[in-house]
Amino acid sequence: MRTYKLAKRYAKALFQSAETDSTLEKIHQQVRSLHELVLQSEEFTRYLRNPIISKENKKEILSKIFHNKLDPALFSFLNFLVEKERLENLEQICQAFHELYLRQKGIMEIKITSFAEMTKGQITHIIEKLKKHFQKEIIVHTQEDKGLLGGFKVQAGDLIYDFTIKSQLKRFHQTIINA
Repeated sequence: MRTYKLAKRYAKALFQSAETDSTLEKIHQQVRSLHELVLQSEEFTRYLRNPIISKENKKEILSKIFHNKLDPALFSFLNFLVEKERLENLEQICQAFHELYLRQKGIMEIKITSFAEMTKGQITHIIEKLKKHFQKEIIVHTQEDKGLLGGFKVQAGDLIYDFTIKSQLKRFHQTIINA
């Protein structure tokens, strides 16, 4: 929990450093790419988190990789994280920045998990209902989970709408036990 609060604070500082909407868009895209790099490159992540490697060496490597490739505000921010010894929080900071960006743009990311692949019509129907309910634009990520037995669940932020057969069977079981 403490790490998440810390990440939000750093993400907010980076967010506020974007002076214009075009800079914010550019930094957001670069933060998303940086986040993907952190998630996909175990070697890069280990290097960033290694306390034995000096701040100067980390800055040098970041400069070789990112200098003139990142917005100056983002590049300075990475060097700031090196100075504050917070590079180990980069993944969480990137995620928190993305969440701030979506909130500011009035966009909500949702995840639909279903037993089988859903049709475009089914997904569109869910999106329309959620748009109306939340009054936001919706970005959908879908995945399949054969463990659900059937149906689907929608995760929207901290809310989970569970329409799976598995959850219905659990509720039915609890009803029988409590009767």
